[in-house]
Amino acid sequence: MRILVCDDNQEILNEMRELLNEYFSFRHIRDSEIQCFSSGRDLLEDMGKKDIIFLDIEMPGMNGIRAGENIKKDFKDAIIIVVTSYAEYLDEAMRLQVFRFLSKPVEKERLFRNLDDAVEMYNQLSARILIENRKETYTVESRNIIMLEAVGKRVLFYTTSGLIESTQSLDYWEKELPAGSFFRTHRSYIVSMNYIESFNHSIVRFFAQKLEAYVTKRRYKEFKDAYTRYLGGVR
Repeated sequence: MRILVCDDNQEILNEMRELLNEYFSFRHIRDSEIQCFSSGRDLLEDMGKKDIIFLDIEMPGMNGIRAGENIKKDFKDAIIIVVTSYAEYLDEAMRLQVFRFLSKPVEKERLFRNLDDAVEMYNQLSARILIENRKETYTVESRNIIMLEAVGKRVLFYTTSGLIESTQSLDYWEKELPAGSFFRTHRSYIVSMNYIESFNHSIVRFFAQKLEAYVTKRRYKEFKDAYTRYLGGVR
């Protein structure tokens, strides 16, 4: 797990590094790497993977909103937590679909609580799913699944790398897939929250491969509430 912190204040960077080290020691998480950056451009020049990012908004040059937008182009499932003392950026941050919004100075208990949620989300996205059909068995990370569709007795997995057919039923996959990241919107569809571009009372649209899934009126409110929880919100 790779955690990145971007802030133009060196004292805050040092404080965040200490708090993050304390958190991962307390939670006995040993596979974590922490990297700090003092500008949005430095962050974007980093070539490594971007799992969880603590991002300041008000920085010289490229601000945090622009940096976050660029990160999401290449790392759509990056978990971004905005850390700022400027509450007026809240609306912009939410349009970026940030995971959480933390105000400065950062409170240790609140940071740890939100990190628990971020790590849980990271684990859900990184979970490996075993998909079997009559010809082959595939291993796919759940983060790469866009949606599932039941077609007759078959279930089709639409993934970022192509289409995979499964012999298991949609009922089976509804129980097996991470509940916080997937939702059954219709008897024939399970959708990934990670790729949703827009939705209304009947259709869910995805920005990946321009796919669409149906949502029933009966499930719409529950789906909308689940998607709101997935996006996070202010805590």
